[in-house]
Amino acid sequence: MSEIEDRKRSHLSLCANEDVEHHGRTLLDEVHLLHEALPDLALDDVDLTTELMGKRLRAPIVISGMTGGTDEAGRLNRALAAAAQKLGLAMGVGSQRAMLLHPEQAASYRVRDVAPDILLLANLGAVQARESGIEAVAALVQAIGADALCVHLNAAQELVQDEGDRDFRGCLAAIAELARHLPVPVIAKETGCGLSPATLARLRDAGVEWVDVSGAGGTSWTAVESLRGSERQQALGRELREWDCYLSHATKRLDGTTRQS
Repeated sequence: MSEIEDRKRSHLSLCANEDVEHHGRTLLDEVHLLHEALPDLALDDVDLTTELMGKRLRAPIVISGMTGGTDEAGRLNRALAAAAQKLGLAMGVGSQRAMLLHPEQAASYRVRDVAPDILLLANLGAVQARESGIEAVAALVQAIGADALCVHLNAAQELVQDEGDRDFRGCLAAIAELARHLPVPVIAKETGCGLSPATLARLRDAGVEWVDVSGAGGTSWTAVESLRGSERQQALGRELREWDCYLSHATKRLDGTTRQS
């Protein structure tokens, strides 16, 4: 079993069985919806469909990328993809780093046979995108028939991991190159800590049109990492468990338009 496979199996087990949810506020408790006592419409006229990256969704919902790289992860991805196909939703796969290093794991990311029509998002870390180059990244997207690529930003999680990346230099330049040359849209995606206004501005100036802010709420990956690894990893994971920018999940175009939340 490779180190990545071991980590992926551990992540799946911890997410299924342990307390790894964000404990802080998302600020959504400050939002109050006003009741409309006199709606001048029929329920059948309510239309939740939306268009995202050229694909029509029956509801503005994206199943965010979670896993891949093991047989168990492959079964989970196929189940999620089948649900997305049935309900007319979008879906992303987890980080394809495992597929990049171990091509035999490609099957755990391939879901088109059960979800031929969905908006499917490929996924690779910014560091791996920087190191791989455009041709290799394009091949990962093409290999699973994805419609777009998420380049995920997970600096907090990497710093917590004993085996994580430590050098993030050149990642913005690599994302800019992908945005210019990749034949599919590029989404800059955080993984639980959110994107600050300054970072959003840098991404926009680099030519990125789409972001997944992935802030407070849902799974805390620093909390996941606090349950595995060395004492150092566990302690730092606990310390950074609630590190976020207080933004809930939303896929946005950087003209200010929210397209999915």
